[in-house]
Amino acid sequence: MTAEFGHPAAPADFCLCWRTRNPVIYVLGRAQCRSVVSAISDDTHADDLDDLCLKLAATLYPRQTVEKTTMVMRGAYGRLRYRDEPTTQTSPDVDRWFAQTIPNSADAVFRAGLASNRWSRHRAALPRTG
Repeated sequence: MTAEFGHPAAPADFCLCWRTRNPVIYVLGRAQCRSVVSAISDDTHADDLDDLCLKLAATLYPRQTVEKTTMVMRGAYGRLRYRDEPTTQTSPDVDRWFAQTIPNSADAVFRAGLASNRWSRHRAALPRTG
C-alpha cells in the first residue's frame, strides 16, 4: 500500500474492504479505518457505507450472497476449515461476535471502511492554513 498510495497525487482518503473469517484480520482491518460497516459493538459504523459495502462485495464476489444486516458470506471458504479457531486475545467482543455469527469456519464477513491515506506524501507538501 505504501507504493500504491505514496504518490503525491494519491487520494487523502480511500475505501478499504476485506473478507475474512479470522477475528484477528478483522481487528487489523478495523484499526486502519475511522468508520466501518459492521455490527460489532465497538466499531464506528457509517450508515452511508452499507450500500457501498454490498456493491463492493457483489463486484468482488459476484456468486456469493451477502447477508445485509451482518455482511456475512455463508460458505465463502467452501470446505476449508480451521484446525484451531483463531482468537484476538485482546478483543473478546469481536471473538464472541465471530463465534456467534459465523460459527462455521467456511463462512466469512465482508467489511468496508473509510481510511485516511497515511502513506501519502502530498499532505506534507500542502501549505498550512489558519
